[in-house]
Amino acid sequence: MGALLVVRGDVPEPERESRLTAMAQQAPHRGTLHSLHGPGVSIGVQTRGQEASLFEDDDLIVGVNGRAYDPDARLPYGSQPAAAEVAAGVWSGPMSPGLDRLDGEYALSIYDKRRRALYACVSLLTTKPLYRVQRGALLILASEIRQCAAGAKLGLALDPEQVALSFWLGGPVLDPRRTEYRDIDRLLAPKLYESRSESATTIEPIRDYWTPPPEAKVPVDDPAPPALLLDALSQSISALNEPTALSLSAGHDSGLLWTIAREAPPRSGPPRNYSLAWPGHQDDEREYLDPLLLAAGDCTEYVDVADAGAFDFLTEHVDGLDRIPTSHTTHNATLLARRISEQGNRSHIFGIGGEAALMISTAYMGDLLRRGRFIALAQDIWRFRPYLRSAGAPWKQQIRLARGAIAPKGSRLWRWRHRNRLAGIGRHWAELCASGLETLDDLRKRDGYGRGERLTQIAYHGLLSGTETLDQLFEQHGLENVAPYTYRRVMDLGFAFPPRTLSRGRFEKQTLRECAELALGAPAPWPTRKLTPAPVWTQDERLLRHLGPPATWHMVALGIIDPDAAGDNQRRASRSERLPDNWSGAAYFELYLRRFGT
Repeated sequence: MGALLVVRGDVPEPERESRLTAMAQQAPHRGTLHSLHGPGVSIGVQTRGQEASLFEDDDLIVGVNGRAYDPDARLPYGSQPAAAEVAAGVWSGPMSPGLDRLDGEYALSIYDKRRRALYACVSLLTTKPLYRVQRGALLILASEIRQCAAGAKLGLALDPEQVALSFWLGGPVLDPRRTEYRDIDRLLAPKLYESRSESATTIEPIRDYWTPPPEAKVPVDDPAPPALLLDALSQSISALNEPTALSLSAGHDSGLLWTIAREAPPRSGPPRNYSLAWPGHQDDEREYLDPLLLAAGDCTEYVDVADAGAFDFLTEHVDGLDRIPTSHTTHNATLLARRISEQGNRSHIFGIGGEAALMISTAYMGDLLRRGRFIALAQDIWRFRPYLRSAGAPWKQQIRLARGAIAPKGSRLWRWRHRNRLAGIGRHWAELCASGLETLDDLRKRDGYGRGERLTQIAYHGLLSGTETLDQLFEQHGLENVAPYTYRRVMDLGFAFPPRTLSRGRFEKQTLRECAELALGAPAPWPTRKLTPAPVWTQDERLLRHLGPPATWHMVALGIIDPDAAGDNQRRASRSERLPDNWSGAAYFELYLRRFGT
């Protein structure tokens, strides 16, 4: 639980402190406000524990929300000082390499008294976001959008352009700095930002503190990745010192975290497990979890979400979150957060981010084809078992893999096959969103299709996966999210080895599977395919029906969606038919437009 708040500008210290107080009052659940002041700058943190910290000496004022560790220190992560002191210890200037080696999840701000300059950055995948407003004589940074608005005395209004991109493409793919709100931007990873003088109201990126390491030339069966991953995850989990919960599903990401937490538990003790349950559904994960936990002498607390619907939480989410939920399953996270918080937990370990560097897309097979490695391609097509597809005839999977090698995501042939990705878009925004798709597709093939797919995940994961919303939602319940797969050491591992080595040419999450086997000393007990996520993707038809006739929708009036497509999908929802993924969240965008306007 915590927040980072910064006011920068040539105004008196009492005025800056007053604005910090107004910002903290927007999110009192994030904790008590503490602040430090320098010439033209005030840095504050909110904290209820040790998840945010301040530090000052003769040269620096440092504020950090989250956890920052120095891997080069001769101390395990759990024995290192508070994050602000760690950041101060590695800082010797904006161009020094000390900041580059920080590990963890954090938003940090450093005021360098010698240079009379302010610096700020957020960790990879932006699980601890930091937003900014540059207004008049002031620069405002804050952990929540509403805090930024309060600090700048700015009314919130939505930007139709960004709403269109978020609805159709999932986020601001053309200019990732932008949020859906006018005049409020976000800081991006892995940028280091600088504001040069106390009278400056701008803060601009000056360099990247992280670049993906080059791929090592190693054999496909190199044994190093599982051992390196085990050490990296053990360090991050064992450092936790608050009562801790762990979200456990029947998948490899959370399953590996559960395995490691048993072997290298937090300093506060083994985490308490929580799992979502859909009684009566064929894919209820208890089928796999119960035998696994029984054999391990462990247990989980099930949170029944079978009868919950997104519509039942609509008012709570629209009124309580300034981040627009892009998923209609946000209510599941709300139910989970409530249960975890009610039982006295303060930290929450979950497996988000594992797909960014360690889930190896079969797009790498497109690189094998284009490099003439036909024997390796044939081997992998024959033996690869895709994780996200239901079990079926092997020959059907092999045809899909061969087709994917010929037309990997981002290729011209793939674009042609998916030329209707924007079906139903309003004419006004069609060209803009088409440019956004082109931007995504070009990134997917940068440095090869396999590496390019992971570079896309790094660039957009924090923007398109809902991590900003989850941070705000769990903070409202007094919980600090901990996502060990987003730590820098894990990112380095994912890019330092070729995709084929990480997958062994067999399975998207093979490195995770082998890491679990290394920790368990036994075969991994999870299925090698993802359960058909029917319960997760069950859509609440009341969402669209609740909006009334499409002619009254702001989304239609602004030209974001075509009125005929709106009516057609509304009728499909009333018949309980599956909607395109983005349409299931249309009600959120519409209601936020009605609430904040443009």
